[in-house]
Formats: sequence, structure tokens, C-alpha cells
Amino acid sequence: MTATTNTSKPVSCCSGESQEGGLISHCPMAAKFDKTFGSPKFKLLLCVIGVALIVIGIAIILEPRIVIWLMASVSILMGMALLVMAYYINSMKRSS
Repeated sequence: MTATTNTSKPVSCCSGESQEGGLISHCPMAAKFDKTFGSPKFKLLLCVIGVALIVIGIAIILEPRIVIWLMASVSILMGMALLVMAYYINSMKRSS
């Protein structure tokens, strides 16, 4: 009777060591990350948001009263979002 003493250290699916063996294609986290952040649409969205924030910053420097309008609009939108969330949670309670 012979015993095999092949020991191998465990490798997580997303580590750099698993890429050499081709295991990265089986890693769900790596595939999801590549699908989400590897798309050109995501890069374009980040650029558009960045330019919009720069324009808003310049507008605030030129006209400081814009801050008041921005704070008011954020407050209104957050209030509406909280009301929608409360309605959704309440409807989930009723259905169960």
C-alpha cells in the first residue's frame, strides 16, 4: 500500500496564482467585476459624471446661491426616496 503525499496549498479562486492554471474563468467574482467595470459604457459614465461635477463646482464658485438650490433639490429627492422606500417595505409586509 502506497500513500500519496502530494500536498498543495489552497488557492482562492480570484488570486493571481489561479490565473496561471486557467481557474480565473471559473471565478464568479472576477467574471462579475469584469462585466461591470470592464465595459466602455461604465468608463464613459464616469467621465460624464466627472465633467458634470466640475461644471457644478465652477458654477458654485461663480454663483454661490446655487448651493441653496442644490441642497433643496437633494432634500426633496431624499424625502421622495424615503417615502417610496417606506411604501415598498409596507407592501412587502402586507404580501407576506
